Amino acid sequence: MTKQIYLLYLIGLFVLVSCEEYYHPDLDTVNNLLVVESRITNEPAQNFVRISKTVNFYAASTTNPVSGATCTILTEDGQRIEGLENSDGYFLFPFVPQAGSNYKLQISYGAETYESDFEKMPPLPTLDSIYAEITTKTSYSTDAYGKPYTNEDVGFDLQINAPIYSENTYYRFSWRGILQWYIELESEKGPPPPPIYGWKSFYDTDVFNLAGPKDYTSSDKVTNHSVLYRSLDYYASYLDSAAMIPAGWIFIVHQYGITPNSYSFYKKINDQLEASGQLFDPVYTQIYGNMHCTSNPDQIILGNFNLCSYKQHRYFVHGYKSSISLIQHVINSYPNIPATGMTTDGTLPGFWESTY
Repeated sequence: MTKQIYLLYLIGLFVLVSCEEYYHPDLDTVNNLLVVESRITNEPAQNFVRISKTVNFYAASTTNPVSGATCTILTEDGQRIEGLENSDGYFLFPFVPQAGSNYKLQISYGAETYESDFEKMPPLPTLDSIYAEITTKTSYSTDAYGKPYTNEDVGFDLQINAPIYSENTYYRFSWRGILQWYIELESEKGPPPPPIYGWKSFYDTDVFNLAGPKDYTSSDKVTNHSVLYRSLDYYASYLDSAAMIPAGWIFIVHQYGITPNSYSFYKKINDQLEASGQLFDPVYTQIYGNMHCTSNPDQIILGNFNLCSYKQHRYFVHGYKSSISLIQHVINSYPNIPATGMTTDGTLPGFWESTY
């Protein structure tokens, strides 16, 4: 009897497997839409316009640059600033827009012409203060049995205070963190060899960090605005070896004064990136910026002409997990810092910041 039941089980399993049919969704192939990414600021080295096309779901490549386009910035008095095409669809603009003046982007591609709205160049952004504070970050996880538990991590939050006024109303922040470290080598005989000094970089990979009157409606200042968080558990998060002794962070904070249109554009992107599937989350859709087709209103173009002012700030923070304390100060020099590296002859790198 047991053998008969086992045989029937095998026959049933064979029937189920043989009837299995894979579902391949029929995804429409749509016309590729033109996409514009841009940043035009008072630092010519940062200025660019990238023109590409969207790709379909089954496309082999995730990038689709265009060739044969022209890219021009127009001033309100009719001057034309032609972009220098560095590679297919990638244009450089080595000029400095003037604060308070209006500019728009014009793109010609094929038989169509695309233009942005006129945008006013904001003045240089400023900070009232920058500082770090000890904080505890709580996250939630589940164990192997699905039981929830909390994780608490002690670290520091780098925060800023900035003014809000009519000419500079909206801000965007990004950052790069350079973690300094050193290794003290032991000697087998005689005096010890010189220490090794090294550093490694970490970059902002989160959603757009925005601040403006919609976030601080009752004040003329951006107050206690968080730019980044770093854990004091260096070896779990940042360093590869227990021999590497942390020697503090150099933070390069990029502050952009952005236009209301750019703020709205970035905010829509954040809303979609942060959507978590709840009832009132934003619906995923195409995000339109300030670009439109002037030769054919039915043509759709995605992206935004991002005209913004820029200022860099540098700050040093060293946190001690043993005593839960911080040493911090403003950095007033701006040397170039490679992404990573080390010295083995005992000399400090030229950009090195000390804890005293």
